[in-house]
Amino acid sequence: MVVYDGEMTYTDHNRRQGVCGFQLHQHNGKHVAICTELVANKGTSVTNAAAVLATQICQQYEILPDDLVFIEHYTPGSYSNKPIDMDESYAQVEFTWSGRCARDPQWKYLDIEGVLALTGEG
Repeated sequence: MVVYDGEMTYTDHNRRQGVCGFQLHQHNGKHVAICTELVANKGTSVTNAAAVLATQICQQYEILPDDLVFIEHYTPGSYSNKPIDMDESYAQVEFTWSGRCARDPQWKYLDIEGVLALTGEG
């Protein structure tokens, strides 16, 4: 079930503001957050701000860290200076949590079927 579909603004550790596409799904007792890099983002990329985003999502939506599945998403439109025929990419990002603060992101790339299975949309 889609809980939210829109954009999210965030502020990184250097106080730079960024914006990403943001979807929040609920499935099997988990909250699945998909953060999409936007070409309009002038701040830190979703890759480099993954821990900041995960922390903010848990705080803003009152999600326990163990109940969050975080997915980083890039589309061909995410790149301003790359060829348009680049593939879409998804990565599930896992974190070490210190209380309710995410740190030490680790990426595991997924195909679209893996994403759909996590969100329950497939």
